[in-house]
Amino acid sequence: MSATTADTSHLLARIGRIARRAGGEVVYRALLLAFVVRRPDVPWKVKAPILGALAYLPLPMDAVPDFLPALGFSDDLTVIAGALAMASMFVDDDVRARARAQYRAWFGTEPPSVAETVRTAS
Repeated sequence: MSATTADTSHLLARIGRIARRAGGEVVYRALLLAFVVRRPDVPWKVKAPILGALAYLPLPMDAVPDFLPALGFSDDLTVIAGALAMASMFVDDDVRARARAQYRAWFGTEPPSVAETVRTAS
């Protein structure tokens, strides 16, 4: 197991713990990032901000505290969306399939369709 796989496995576990509170869009986008960072062809200059964005999710001290109704995860979504925009060229069908499978395992439903707009640049 590579260092990146071990790091993202830990992050996936943390994301899973907050999944029900965060909402489907935040979680699905975070899963896309988690599976992008596992790809060996993704350069470290792309992986580093992804890992930072994923590590931001479980922090109790956010710009907007997570316990606030309706607003709590807005900063998390912004951070995740920014990292996803940077990594979008690495989101391929395999990454989407893995993210959907993990989402279904956690929620028992399909992920929100809004995040499916992420397409590869190729």
